[in-house]
Amino acid sequence: MTLDTPIRHLGFSYKVNSSKLEKLGIFTINDLLFHIPFRYDDLSVISEIQDVSHGQIVTICGTVDKIENQYTKRRFVIQKALVRDKSGLIECTWFNQPYVTKTIHTNDKISISGKVEKGFGKSILQVKDYEVLVEGRPNIHTGRLVPIYPLTAGLSMKWMRNRIHELLEQLEIQDYLPETTKNKYNLTGLAHAMSAIHFPKSLSEADIAHKRLSFDELLLTQLASLERRKEWRKITTSPKFELVKHKTDIEKLWDSLPFELTGAQRRALDDIFKDVATSTPMNRLLQGDVGSGKTVVAALLSYLSVLNGYQVALMAPTEILATQHFATFNKLLEPLGIKCELITGSSTKRKAD
Repeated sequence: MTLDTPIRHLGFSYKVNSSKLEKLGIFTINDLLFHIPFRYDDLSVISEIQDVSHGQIVTICGTVDKIENQYTKRRFVIQKALVRDKSGLIECTWFNQPYVTKTIHTNDKISISGKVEKGFGKSILQVKDYEVLVEGRPNIHTGRLVPIYPLTAGLSMKWMRNRIHELLEQLEIQDYLPETTKNKYNLTGLAHAMSAIHFPKSLSEADIAHKRLSFDELLLTQLASLERRKEWRKITTSPKFELVKHKTDIEKLWDSLPFELTGAQRRALDDIFKDVATSTPMNRLLQGDVGSGKTVVAALLSYLSVLNGYQVALMAPTEILATQHFATFNKLLEPLGIKCELITGSSTKRKAD
């Protein structure tokens, strides 16, 4: 069993729920382990029965004295259990969950979380979650920070927690980051991060796990991007632009500008001109504040493209911005004999040339 093992190969329970899991984007063990909780319910404070108060959300641990189904006149089924600890006795109730009486039995040790309500002169615990306690097995659903996952119809929170907890116990997760990197950025180990993101002992431990997994996500995204760029450059070529031949024309456009190019603009143009002088396709992000001169840089590159015998298409996300760019390009390039056209979604005229 590895992280790449398909979910449907893990057994009957996974197989019958595989279509539901796939709706959540879960196809492999790795997908399931990276199905991160979006919050945690703090059920970590365990109260004695004698100390609970109406309106509180509490967790109690005790022994089941009695459990049964009770049927109402309206055909609802209520499950009632009497749970005792060393301080007292409390009635716990479920609604329309008849399977509970098959899961919980008299004399079971049990942990129950829920809201304390007042009923007929006594306290009643409306059960939110529960688990039968087994010696040597940690609490998953009560008495701790309990993970809450995004779900889809047909999947229960308890099923999701149990499956993830089982996998974390069975798998040996190998850490691919070297110790020097983890020490440099103060990152925890991957195995600890995976365990702590699902079942943290505290919110600070969950934050530490989030930091490690966020670092991994950014790192893997960047590595994938570099790999795609490497493969792209192997199989894709672009025409080489002549620079020296058209240096005079480019300088003529520079001289016609009503302002001096800034140092940042000149550096950006130098980098861009170096890119287009090779057969490797340029993939570059030009970033700057509004009014910093990005459009002028684009116009100069467009002019170089035309000088090398090519047409240029500049795309803009809105018609207003397209109109503004057209005005700027037209003002700069028309005096040099370059014809500019504006085509928008509302245009009725289309240019074939």
